[in-house]
Amino acid sequence: MQTGLPGKPALVVYDTDLHGMTAGLIAVKSLREAGLEVARHYSNFAPAPPATTPNAFADTLPQLAAPGTVSLYVLDIPVNVQDPLKFINAVTAYTFGGGRVMFIDHHGHSQHVAHLFGAGVNVILQPTSFDMSLYIPRVLNNVDRDKEMYALIGAISDFDVSVTGRVSPSLEEDVTEYLDVAFKQKLQKLPEVAQHAPRYGNIGALVEYLIERNVSAEELLEMGREHGQPVPLLKHEVRGEVVYAVEMPPPGLAWKCAAKLSRYTSAPLAVVYTEAVRGNVRGGSLIATAYWRRPEYAPIVDAAVERIAAGRPVAGHTGAKSIFCTSVDEARSLLPQLVAALNEEAGRVWKPRVTHLVSDERVASAIHEDYRAILRALTEILGEMRSMYKEYLDLKRRQVEALEREGRRSRATD
Repeated sequence: MQTGLPGKPALVVYDTDLHGMTAGLIAVKSLREAGLEVARHYSNFAPAPPATTPNAFADTLPQLAAPGTVSLYVLDIPVNVQDPLKFINAVTAYTFGGGRVMFIDHHGHSQHVAHLFGAGVNVILQPTSFDMSLYIPRVLNNVDRDKEMYALIGAISDFDVSVTGRVSPSLEEDVTEYLDVAFKQKLQKLPEVAQHAPRYGNIGALVEYLIERNVSAEELLEMGREHGQPVPLLKHEVRGEVVYAVEMPPPGLAWKCAAKLSRYTSAPLAVVYTEAVRGNVRGGSLIATAYWRRPEYAPIVDAAVERIAAGRPVAGHTGAKSIFCTSVDEARSLLPQLVAALNEEAGRVWKPRVTHLVSDERVASAIHEDYRAILRALTEILGEMRSMYKEYLDLKRRQVEALEREGRRSRATD
């Protein structure tokens, strides 16, 4: 398969969340370490234009570099579901003049329209957030421990279930409770970071700062602890397998608040409503998540959201979906239906266990039978041990006899 690695200077454009930021950092470092020129990298969150959010991306791209002058890398920016063709045409334009284009993503709605990209676009759809972040260094063969740690941080922030076995509770807390909040509210606003924003965007400025200062992934976690604060615990109620918020989260923290509700209550499914903006349209969003340490519940979210969306725009990936509504009030009014649908889907998958009551006599009989089975097993073990001990004594006897014979021969020779 062609890698699409550039002969022209690279323009690297990436998403505006913590996962996008870490993926962008990994890509820029990997390309530079391989001796490839990065003409520019960029990520910027609205409202300050030009933005690299999915809905603004097509208009932003020509402002960064003209088609035909660079090789384009697009990382973790899903295709705009409102106007996918405009998004796709903007990316495909960079194949002009022999430019190489790599579109690297992991979102489900990008997969649905991947076939619409032009022939010159190398579409790389990875199965997980973690794999997406490490795609370029794997191709360039310069993966190292620090890049893997940055990829792990991004994957945790993105609730990538493939990495749960590698994540301790303390690391999860460092990322989701502190670093993610610090990233959104503090780090990009630090004066030493903000000075890079005019060229790299407010998110890209942080990437440039981290690369320029050679900040390791472990040091970034320390910055999160220093500048972050815990995600707030929203007022909530629990119904069946679902915990749902009864108040709105602070701006930008809806997904993290949903995850905290699941951690706090042990409910595997969480629902939160919040304000949302799509393009120039302001409305509401209803978010449903399966706690990322309970990946078996992810298909339940997908099925329930599909039932409730009823033609409304849906974004996200397996186990983490948002339904765009015309207003916050609509999202709030839709919440009980989604909670009910999630519990119904969970009931279909996880059938309740039936408890059979038995009489005291049957219990006593079962215990007696278990006791006899244990005695039989112990008797067999003791018999094997007795046999092994006998063999051990026979071996020792033969060793002693052999030593005695050797001693007699030595004395006879003397």
